[in-house]
Amino acid sequence: MAKPPTVYQTPCPGAANYLVQNADLQARYEDPSDLTMKNALDVCQQFSETGQFEGRFICTFDTAYYSSTNGVPQADAETHWLGPNGLLSSLPPDQKPKARCLPGSRRKLPPLEVDDCGQCIINDEAHPFCVRDCLNILRTSPSTVHFVDNCENCVAPGTNPDAAKDFCGVCEGNNQTLNACGTCGNVGKDGCGQSLCLNLPCGTDCDGVPRNPLLKKVDECNQCVDITQGRDPNCVQNCAGLWYLNGTEDSSHKIDKCGYCISSALEHSASCTDCRQFPCENGGVCYLNSTSNKYLCDCPSSFHGSRCQNGILFYFILFYVLFI
Repeated sequence: MAKPPTVYQTPCPGAANYLVQNADLQARYEDPSDLTMKNALDVCQQFSETGQFEGRFICTFDTAYYSSTNGVPQADAETHWLGPNGLLSSLPPDQKPKARCLPGSRRKLPPLEVDDCGQCIINDEAHPFCVRDCLNILRTSPSTVHFVDNCENCVAPGTNPDAAKDFCGVCEGNNQTLNACGTCGNVGKDGCGQSLCLNLPCGTDCDGVPRNPLLKKVDECNQCVDITQGRDPNCVQNCAGLWYLNGTEDSSHKIDKCGYCISSALEHSASCTDCRQFPCENGGVCYLNSTSNKYLCDCPSSFHGSRCQNGILFYFILFYVLFI
């Protein structure tokens, strides 16, 4: 494999850091027949000549883990693992001292991979932040990522995810399920169309329609009319001041021939006499006196009396009898 330009040259990361991450090189190091890799210098030589250009990973050798697991001073951990008591021992592979990378330290050697956002991936176990948000834009910071809220809308960072919900939690609901009592849902309505939870009065008008407030009343003729109307236009009074509906027969009272308002059961008022009951005599003429509402007789000059029954001669005889 041709060696790339020197701009890509990378210092040896350390034999232990290199081998613990690359199992194939570790197997070559342990293989007695491979005389090209038998010490730390050989490992760094392989790294310098080919390893750094193969897209390999390295990490930090976990000395604390090796020390506690294998009973070796932490300062001697790497040397012990690379020496005759570690990888180069004659023990079976499953009985050799165990080693590992420091958690979170695994990283790729240059040239580094680049993520979709154009950022170098230095640590393979902790990639740089790079996401494509709901606007289909790549973002390199969580603070700039647009997201889908709880109503399936793509919104700006920092937006309340329930901002598109109304008071009742309905997306784009415009509070249509909010009732008159300030709660959510249908609470039913009374006969007046008012929410039951309001406990408002609801009466039935005389026309049989529930209303609040009432808009109708029963007038003096027992007709259902608007409160502001007063009474039905056909509701009138008879001569006794009693109300009845015009166009219907008023059988309770009547006006007699003398102009008196009397019960319909009577023929006439006791104050009213007529010429048929008490006819004028001796050529007298019957007439109605407009002041007294009584029928009187207009007598000829030679007769007198309420019915013209007395002549002038009668008065001379009477005078003679009484005074002579």
